Amino acid sequence: MVALAFFRGGSLVDSESRYNEALSEADEMEQNEQNAIGLAEDVEQINKIVEETESRLMRENARADHYRYFLSLAEGSKVTMSDPVMIRSLVPGTKGVNVVTQKLAQIEYRLSLQGNFNQIMDFLYLLSTGRYLTRVDAMAMAGEPDMGPDIVTVNLSIRILATPPPKEKKEDKNG
Repeated sequence: MVALAFFRGGSLVDSESRYNEALSEADEMEQNEQNAIGLAEDVEQINKIVEETESRLMRENARADHYRYFLSLAEGSKVTMSDPVMIRSLVPGTKGVNVVTQKLAQIEYRLSLQGNFNQIMDFLYLLSTGRYLTRVDAMAMAGEPDMGPDIVTVNLSIRILATPPPKEKKEDKNG
């Protein structure tokens, strides 16, 4: 009687290689599971930060709101402000414009203020802690002896982060 036995399988090296790959994948899965602890809470916290930041972006097309905002800061700090002037709106990706943000627009304003030094500092404080994310790019201060020994005039150039303008829809040329 002749018995024939056939065993199917690879070499020991192949088996060991598959075992090592499976072991490495299991270790990676275990590490991912450990890293995921608290992930939902972290994502929720990040979403709240994003929502808060988005709520502090100036709306480019709401200029009347911009003026009311600046006037409320002037009133709160008791400075006199002449008409705020919007210099330009900087959109990311515009050629020839130094825009640091990647996705957000920036609105540049020029403000002229008059008051005593403490009132001006109050205005700057309110501006920096106010509703919008604001950066003072330039400031020039000069005394006004004709108006009193404590009165100064300040010219500010500021940039405020803003929502980008809506993307224009391209018309379909075929129909």
